[in-house]
Amino acid sequence: MLGRFRCGRRRREPCGAIERATSGTDALILMGCIIVAAISMAHARNRLRLERERDALRIQSDQDTTLIGSLRTHVGALRTRHDRVDLAISYWRDIAGRLEGDDDSAAAKAALELSIQRTGARAGLVRRFDGAGLHNVAFRGRWSEAMPTPRDIFRDVTMTAAIERATTVVADEVRGTGVDDADIAAAVTARDGTVVGVIALRGISRSALRAADIRDLTATAQWLAIALAPDDIRPDMRTVTPRRHAGFAAPQVRAATEPGTR
Repeated sequence: MLGRFRCGRRRREPCGAIERATSGTDALILMGCIIVAAISMAHARNRLRLERERDALRIQSDQDTTLIGSLRTHVGALRTRHDRVDLAISYWRDIAGRLEGDDDSAAAKAALELSIQRTGARAGLVRRFDGAGLHNVAFRGRWSEAMPTPRDIFRDVTMTAAIERATTVVADEVRGTGVDDADIAAAVTARDGTVVGVIALRGISRSALRAADIRDLTATAQWLAIALAPDDIRPDMRTVTPRRHAGFAAPQVRAATEPGTR
């Protein structure tokens, strides 16, 4: 009785249940219950572990889906760029002949054609800077809803910034740009760094604009300088060093910006 009383005070311990067993069958049943409970606890732990793994896999799946979408976007951009690059030799020969020829207008049109072909822009404009102001030389596409054909005198914040910095700038990098301003503009500079013109493009998605597109536009602007720059400061393409994109040090500009654009 004393043993039963002691175990009765501590009913949670197995000894109380064992001492209360009246036969071997009761003990076997008790052991079976303990085994079943242990198996159930093990299953519960496995279930919790599997649920955590499921949640981790779900997160990983969402990340993979996002990554796949991004990869498809990049592949599409690369395929589009490949289509633009895959051009006949006769095309490049024609572009080079016009850019290095004596006709300023033909050279400007060739520069626009090449720039739009390389970047996928909707419209482009080449303007010459003569020391007093900017004047249109060549135009292609529809510039904007408010001004389908650009006037000879108008204000464009992106082009002004490109001239002031004597380099290539993107509209997102310039304060105060609006919906009618160029998306990207590249200054055309002579051998001594003097600005002699600008190439501006519109209709380019900022997300689709790549560093290679900016480098290509910069190189095209330098190429166009052969036609727009005066003879005494005309650059030699054999010795031209590609100018860096906006954000890097640019050479000192001797020319002023368009009157009334500040």
